[in-house]
Amino acid sequence: GEKKALSDLAAKNALQILEERWARIAGKEELARRGLEELAFYLGLPAPPARMECYDISNTSGTYAVGSMVVFHDGVPARDNYRRFKIKWVEGPNDFASLHEVLSRRFSALKEGKERFAHVPDLVVVDGGKGQLGAAEDALRQEGIFDVPLISLAKAEELVFLPKQQEPLRLPQDSQAR
Repeated sequence: GEKKALSDLAAKNALQILEERWARIAGKEELARRGLEELAFYLGLPAPPARMECYDISNTSGTYAVGSMVVFHDGVPARDNYRRFKIKWVEGPNDFASLHEVLSRRFSALKEGKERFAHVPDLVVVDGGKGQLGAAEDALRQEGIFDVPLISLAKAEELVFLPKQQEPLRLPQDSQAR
């Protein structure tokens, strides 16, 4: 009777909500996939980057400097892989030297076989411009890492700096890679 009709309505509503959530998740996954494919195209990568590691340096008035590593798997944040590096070797507010330290420590840990850093990224993204890109290139080169693609992202202007390219890349406004 009435209770069965109410139960059927609740089941129907629950199924509808579940289907809507599945559709949203599928839509997000499709957008992420398309964005990674476009990014690979614009950067000239052989395949969409499955693992991206993004680095940024922060400090409070030149003290308490830390480096952050944010990781994405297939375009989705992988929070359990995030890492924070307390800057140990650099005095004062020096983004370039701090970034060099963080990347040196991260890739040194990879070479040492430390489990937390066992995965090789398909793309390394550093926050900043040409200077940060140069510091990152130097750190990777010093650690003997020559086959990991690297870019620098100047967020304010939304410019992408690539090694060995004088002019930055500006991704199209309508690109999912942005």
